Amino acid sequence: TDWNAAVERTAEEPMTCRYAFPTGDMARDNLWESYTNDGHRFTDFVPEGLRVRRNKGDDGLNDSLKRIEFITGGSIRIISAHKPGRLRGGNSKIFVLSEFQQMDPGVIDIIEPILEANDGILLINMTANGDSAARAMWEAWKADPNVWTSMLTVDDTSVFSKEKMVNIRRRTIERFTARGQSEEEAN
Repeated sequence: TDWNAAVERTAEEPMTCRYAFPTGDMARDNLWESYTNDGHRFTDFVPEGLRVRRNKGDDGLNDSLKRIEFITGGSIRIISAHKPGRLRGGNSKIFVLSEFQQMDPGVIDIIEPILEANDGILLINMTANGDSAARAMWEAWKADPNVWTSMLTVDDTSVFSKEKMVNIRRRTIERFTARGQSEEEAN
């Protein structure tokens, strides 16, 4: 969802979008070289007709920079937030923080002034990960009338059948209790 939103907004006007993962490996593996459950490459969600192509054989995907330039003047760059200070500058109008629960939450302190200066937007997705800074921020965002939040549980999606979820939960609880943790910590 965040990828599609980033592509759509970046195609509409000249702007820079940075799509960040906790590490460069995650950026490459989870988006740049990855496929949807239906077998579509995520980069294919950017129509070839919107990509800047520098020569006949160019597909418009800059693999070394993990960047796609749009003929409308915008660009999306898939990056690492491993060193949050590197996100300074660049004047991005959209930031996406993917798997935020594994990032230094201070990344928001760095990018928020950039977004405020550009009337930009911040999209964050994360997976529940127990008590963490990300969870505390989620709770604060839910109470903020200026922040839109949405939570989808596994029951809200069609990714896993009920039978598969029963098995996944059972195995998760087994692993937690084998490590001396409680069943409640596994949920």
